[in-house]
Amino acid sequence: MSRPASAKVAVVLSGCGVYDGSEVHEASAVMVHLSRGGADVAIFAPDVDQMHVINHTKGEPMEEKRNVLVESARIARGKIAALSTLDVAGHDAVILPGGFGAAKNLCTFAVDGADCKVNPEVEKTIKSFHDAKKPIGLCCIAPVLAAKLIPGCSVTVGNDQEEGGRWPYAGTAGAVGKMGATHIRRDVNASKDSRKSHSSLNEDEEAIANEKEGSLAWKVLHISQVRTLLELNVDQVHLKMADLLNLKDHAVNLQEAAVLDYYVAGFWWAKEQSFTLQQISGFITALSTLLDNIREKQMSLVDNLKELKKMLVGIGQETPEVTGGLDFFNTDQAKLLTDYITKSLFQHYKLYQYMFTLEQDEMVIGTELSIEVAPPADIPFPPPLDEGMKEAVYLEHVAPPPPPPEKEEEKEAPSGEEEKVFTDEEVEDILEGVTTDELKEVISSVVNEMLGSLSADVGAKLKEREAQYLAKISKMQKIAE
Repeated sequence: MSRPASAKVAVVLSGCGVYDGSEVHEASAVMVHLSRGGADVAIFAPDVDQMHVINHTKGEPMEEKRNVLVESARIARGKIAALSTLDVAGHDAVILPGGFGAAKNLCTFAVDGADCKVNPEVEKTIKSFHDAKKPIGLCCIAPVLAAKLIPGCSVTVGNDQEEGGRWPYAGTAGAVGKMGATHIRRDVNASKDSRKSHSSLNEDEEAIANEKEGSLAWKVLHISQVRTLLELNVDQVHLKMADLLNLKDHAVNLQEAAVLDYYVAGFWWAKEQSFTLQQISGFITALSTLLDNIREKQMSLVDNLKELKKMLVGIGQETPEVTGGLDFFNTDQAKLLTDYITKSLFQHYKLYQYMFTLEQDEMVIGTELSIEVAPPADIPFPPPLDEGMKEAVYLEHVAPPPPPPEKEEEKEAPSGEEEKVFTDEEVEDILEGVTTDELKEVISSVVNEMLGSLSADVGAKLKEREAQYLAKISKMQKIAE
């Protein structure tokens, strides 16, 4: 029977020594556990100078330079390679032990906090394993690398409370949130990337279980739902949010449409502020609580302002005794949050009250369509379009050519001759030389000729009509006899 192939795991070191390199205990423990698990381990480190060198007997800086790769070779017993040679395709996972070297040599977190910069080779390694959906292990302070490079991931540095020095990196939890990741309070956290196959239900239950009591996160939107919404554009968020909030009639119900716009606008604003998954969920819960105070409790503006004030209790305090559930925001974010809620909700408070107290009138809208059908082909009617032809074709091949325009002959007067102007005295009189008696005689003869023929026609018609009447009278006499 063939033996199953060993997992190939890359271990990235950051020097040798807790204050300026890899923590020796952590690095050794990682390699011991990998060896016991039968893994094939390859060790790498960036070939760069350390940020500084610490005298570990005194904990003070020394005036000398050391190379991260050379120092890491002490732990690797010389069997080590430059990080630039790491082939992601040839390894199944990568692990980065902790120690100050992870925050000084692999990135600048020890100096710059949430605004840190990551070594380019380290950035390429983590992103390549992440894109390949291969496991990434991060110990102690090293999870800040994932928080910086993988937006929306969930990591842990143990706790966000020091508890008497038990958790020395507790303050790092706040920086993790500023970098866009979610801090989970637990010893070990297995982050489930949204692009890997996993159960959203387990992820949601895990986030709820790890959230401290009184927190407003994961009340309305669970972590998997927030993660999904962040990957959508605004139109897709609108549809997805309607489904999550069960607003099925938002297309016809103006109240539901207004509520949906309220949540979508709030979510998109939180996304633009680069809030973490936890902060976005808590913010949506705050919006929901304030809106329900208007809709369900008919709460006044003053009382609702007091409710918002209660939610903000504890923000900006390292160890708040009392919290309103939004203490995962910092003071600057709390100011932005308050300003947004004031402008979006409180300035339009009476409008929201009116919307929730007045029922919408139902309107029945009908549509009447008038369709004209072409008459049968047996009656005079223009032919259908498929039997017609384009106007350009008709004018070119079918239509008769237009008649040529008539040219007007221009008559020009002969040169040298002036146009004659006739006066009334120069017009010839056609009646000149005719006497009055002669004129009367001509007119009388013309009239007699015309009237004579007319008189003859009238007399003939009268005689004809007289004969017709006499014939009718004779018939009537015969009938009477």
